[in-house]
Amino acid sequence: MKFLKLKFEHARLIVEKPQSNYLGTNRFFHPINNKHIYNSVCVLFDRTPKPQLRDTNNDYMPLYNDILSVVNEGYIKIENVCEGETNSIVKRPWNSNLKEAIQYTWKDSQYVTGTLYPIFIHHLSNVLKVPEEALKKKAFDDVMLEIQSMGIKNTKGEITYDNDDINNLILWCRTNTSAPLSNYIENKQNNSSRPRGFGKRVHRGSAPSNKYNGLIYIPLNDYLFNELITHTKGFSTILDGGLVTILGYEEIMEYTVNGFTKISDLNSTRKFYEVTSGVKWNNTIYKDLDENNMEKSMNAIIKKCGVSIKENQKEYDNMMKKVPKLKEVKDVAYKLNYFIENSINKQYK
Repeated sequence: MKFLKLKFEHARLIVEKPQSNYLGTNRFFHPINNKHIYNSVCVLFDRTPKPQLRDTNNDYMPLYNDILSVVNEGYIKIENVCEGETNSIVKRPWNSNLKEAIQYTWKDSQYVTGTLYPIFIHHLSNVLKVPEEALKKKAFDDVMLEIQSMGIKNTKGEITYDNDDINNLILWCRTNTSAPLSNYIENKQNNSSRPRGFGKRVHRGSAPSNKYNGLIYIPLNDYLFNELITHTKGFSTILDGGLVTILGYEEIMEYTVNGFTKISDLNSTRKFYEVTSGVKWNNTIYKDLDENNMEKSMNAIIKKCGVSIKENQKEYDNMMKKVPKLKEVKDVAYKLNYFIENSINKQYK
């Protein structure tokens, strides 16, 4: 059987851990595996690849088993050509290390409400019984906290109101501007990630990344090859900014793939997905952490994720020494994630 020879260059993997979901940019145990290659090969065939990190409707975005099967029988050689390179990236405010990004301003609310901004101010004035000009002299966050103090919090921290003016304001925001603004008034987002979806304010930042080049061999029968040459544009992408191009279609000898890895041998298990018995990590980390009983709730999460404290006692003790010095729950969550991730990784080395 002949093999399709592919070359990929400058495939960049950003290695920072976004604090929005605590999963890390590389959600897999290898920088490139059959899921990444499958997506690239699908694009070469002009087929829509199926996302690997979210659920989709199989009727219009199926998993192409014919492509997946030939990918798994292929070979790859990955070369790390640059490690720890600093890259300029755009960060959303909730994923920024800048403390000021956590604050809302009147300018943000004006961006969200657009031409309806004067009506929004009028609603706020009615709620607080304060003239509009006096209202604008206060910080936007202070105004929101003043409104939130008029409601009742449930066990999740969400706020409900008996005040008709506030409920009308929430309904107006949800109907006419944006749900994140109404969610903010109802406190339906964690304080540590309040700016999520609010406006489009972004910050430039930097993050380390690794770059990879390499070769891929994919076996193709005549039918698939004819489909390829009929539909392909000749290139696709892989990882962030990586370009995959077709070098040829040829018979290969066994010595040709010396030093290569069979693609099916690459561990394609997603971190904190199959290995955590179905625990939805991004929900667990915030919902199960109890600020008033931190150590007990942390131990419960560790157990829920199938990690043994006893087998990782030294790392656990080091983590617990740092926890009392952390001021915010999100920082504790980040440390906890780091401990669990490293503990799980040890099982798969």
